[in-house]
Amino acid sequence: MISGKPVDTQGVLPYPKNIPCKDLMDYVSVFRDEYLTPEDLVDFANALNTFQELVGRDQCWCVKEANHPLLKSFTATHPYRPQFKGRDARVLSLALVDQFHSEEKPVIVRSHACRSFHCIHPGHMFYGTKADVQLEIQRRRGLKVSLKIINEIRLKREADPESWTYSSLSAYYKLPLQTIGRICRREIYDF
Repeated sequence: MISGKPVDTQGVLPYPKNIPCKDLMDYVSVFRDEYLTPEDLVDFANALNTFQELVGRDQCWCVKEANHPLLKSFTATHPYRPQFKGRDARVLSLALVDQFHSEEKPVIVRSHACRSFHCIHPGHMFYGTKADVQLEIQRRRGLKVSLKIINEIRLKREADPESWTYSSLSAYYKLPLQTIGRICRREIYDF
């Protein structure tokens, strides 16, 4: 059972064949739109279960480091994306936990806790925006920046630029001067 929905291990999954994934958001239609078979869906779900048993629930499920017969369909030939039978495994992994691409959140964001580009752990990624990607990169580098703090910095700077200089904001929030400048000029975290 994946995300509360039964999977037929015989490879027969009932789904309408003429409805595109963007209209019917479920993991079966994502796999179908990626031209993968119901057997591929079962293989992928079994591989995720194998990762969880081998590595653990909280660790990165890195395809590059994996060495198990069930994981032979995964590759790490792309520099930033794990592949499953030539398809982006991150999309498939997120679909199994009912997370889907949307116009508001078009980008797959790797969590700051994740250290591998080739991780397929659905808890280590989510759909977000480019601003979310920048936040996670900064968090990975050790900066404790949230959207609330970014908005506060911009509001203070716009309300009173003479008293809230880059230096005073940097000292107040304990962030590098360059980061404060880039936030205020909307070079990063522009939403």
